[in-house]
Amino acid sequence: ATTVIGQFARHRRHEEAIYLFSRMLVLNIRPNEFTFGTIIHSSTSLRDLNLGKQFHVCATKLGVTLNVFVGSAILDLYAKLSTIEEAQRAFEDTHEPNVVSYTTLICGYLKKERFDDALGLFRAMPERNVVSWNAMIGGYSQKGHNEEAVNLFIEMLREGLLPNQSTFPCAISAAANIAVLGMGRSFHACAVKSLGTPGVFVGNSLVSFYAKCGSMEDSLLVFNKLPERNTVSWNAV
Repeated sequence: ATTVIGQFARHRRHEEAIYLFSRMLVLNIRPNEFTFGTIIHSSTSLRDLNLGKQFHVCATKLGVTLNVFVGSAILDLYAKLSTIEEAQRAFEDTHEPNVVSYTTLICGYLKKERFDDALGLFRAMPERNVVSWNAMIGGYSQKGHNEEAVNLFIEMLREGLLPNQSTFPCAISAAANIAVLGMGRSFHACAVKSLGTPGVFVGNSLVSFYAKCGSMEDSLLVFNKLPERNTVSWNAV
């Protein structure tokens, strides 16, 4: 049953996953840590906080909340659908939080514009990966803290971490918003070096960057080299 629940959840058939989970309980089939983690994620995807809380209570009764997969799912539920205080409590209750746990709470802080808390937790992480860096750079950029986003991206590069297709659009967008043409050009060169041919999202951010900085020739040059174009690509020029 756990395998089928996982398959339903992966295919975004969350209602069916939850129904099957309820049948498990009726038939006295004990769910394991993976089942609970999956079903709590389904509650989050359905934006059903009350249902997620019920699963949290059930998981606590069965003593599986110390599992990091379950703990991360509970944390994600509260970070996305409830108060940051509940998310903090869930983080504190997580046994040996991992990079996913830290990043989830960081995203919660950034969503609530608690930048000092986000940065403090980010600095306290035992290890950071590209996802946690992306969360910080993207969170600052989306909230208009462009200089901080650019500085974080530069710090990421200095630490030797390789940005991915999700990192560059946030960093390039931040550079565009503060109209730093030279820095944006260096980000462009870095994207080509790191990614080869940038994907459509990176390409769109470059087209928009050069247009915002008044360099239409470069904007059109990037646009013409895009391997694929969408509505955002055309709107950017």
